Amino acid sequence: MPEPTAVDPPLPDALLTLFANRAAERRQQAAERFGTFTERERVLMKEAAVMGYVQGTRHPKGDDFPKDSWILSTVIEACLSNPDLYRTISGYVEEAEDA
Repeated sequence: MPEPTAVDPPLPDALLTLFANRAAERRQQAAERFGTFTERERVLMKEAAVMGYVQGTRHPKGDDFPKDSWILSTVIEACLSNPDLYRTISGYVEEAEDA
């Protein structure tokens, strides 16, 4: 039996490009949102995100942890994808119902 490839069959180039573009858009959105925080909020966000990642990740022995900036961006991206659950970070405001 042949050794499986990473993706078998390979994904079309157009789909890989779409995934890469969406990832870049999410990183940009996270950076823009982070830019709206006060200095204190940035420090708290970074420290909480990094510590949460370190405490919540089971890393194989000997593997390096990613850089803080990657962890921070990943956490903000996740919060932006669930804005109603992470209102402080996402800036979510519930729309008023028409009476």
